[in-house]
Amino acid sequence: PAPLFDQLEDHIDWIFDNGNPQCVSNVMWAFGVLDIQSPRFFEALNQNVQWLIDNGNVYSITDTIWACGKLGVQSPQLFQLLEDRPKWMFDEGKARSVYYCVWACGKLGIQSPRFFEEARKRAGWLSKN
Repeated sequence: PAPLFDQLEDHIDWIFDNGNPQCVSNVMWAFGVLDIQSPRFFEALNQNVQWLIDNGNVYSITDTIWACGKLGVQSPQLFQLLEDRPKWMFDEGKARSVYYCVWACGKLGIQSPRFFEEARKRAGWLSKN
């Protein structure tokens, strides 16, 4: 798969300028599953986090958060979303989305007291879903 990902590296600007949040999320997911590091793509992600937050849905954002955790990518602004809007993840997503975020926070050592408090409050919902 390396030649394909080399091609992606050559088109990073196009992906963020012409793609959509799900496209970015899918690329991040693939990087995570295949354990491929792409510092240029991760830098572009961090430069475009607000766009991802403003235009993405809970699944594109949580899949990206999972990939960050899997690959050790620090994205403070992306993870700040968990603290700023802790209920959104639960209201819009499924338990899987929450689990991905909890795991990624643990993996990266990220503290998000409001998000974890919301998870504690909704433990029953999490266990049923």
